[in-house]
Order: sequence, then C-alpha cells, then structure tokens
Amino acid sequence: MPLVNMRDMLHHAYENHYAVGAFDLVSLDFLEAVVDAAEQCRSAVILSIAEPHFSSYDFELLLPAVEAAAKRASVPVAIQLDHGRQLDTVIKAINLGCNGVMFDASERDFSDNIEQ
Repeated sequence: MPLVNMRDMLHHAYENHYAVGAFDLVSLDFLEAVVDAAEQCRSAVILSIAEPHFSSYDFELLLPAVEAAAKRASVPVAIQLDHGRQLDTVIKAINLGCNGVMFDASERDFSDNIEQ
C-alpha cells in the first residue's frame, strides 16, 4: 500500500472516532514488529523516527527501510520525524520520505524557539 498522507490519516481517525498509534522505531526488528502488529489488528499506523535515537542507528540508512516496509504493508502507514531538533534534519527527513515532522525547539531559549 502506498504511503498515506498523515493529515488525511488523522482527519479520518478524528471523523470516525478512533486513534492511530505512533511508534518510535529503535531498530529494524522493532520496525517489523510494529508493522506486523498493525497488520494483525488491521489498523493504520504511524512509524516514527525520533532524532534523539539517532545515536542508535544511521537515520539515512534506516529511513529507506522504513519506507519500504510502509509500502509493503497491507494497512495505511505514515512516516513521521519525531522531535527533529535541527532544521537540516527536518529538511533531510522530508526529502527522504517522511510525510510528517515534529520540529522540537524546546532546548532553545524562548525567543529563538518562537522564531523557529
């Protein structure tokens, strides 16, 4: 199934009164387990890659695997960059296939956070 627009996925969930789980991935094993569980439950899912976990894996290597797993899934899947701390990372994530991002500027001072 092709990647689903996260906005459309969440809007459908809101309109139909159900939740969509979003799971931070920390390994390929976890990726497979999350997709398998979503398929068994016949549930849409958000595969989330969080910048704080980048010390555990190479983001640029993992993201193509996440995208391939999403496209093979029999349920709707969206891919999100979670807690992207650098604008460069957010742009790279979008270019590599993430269709949702959460930019986290919480570690910056208040005025810089607002500006970002």
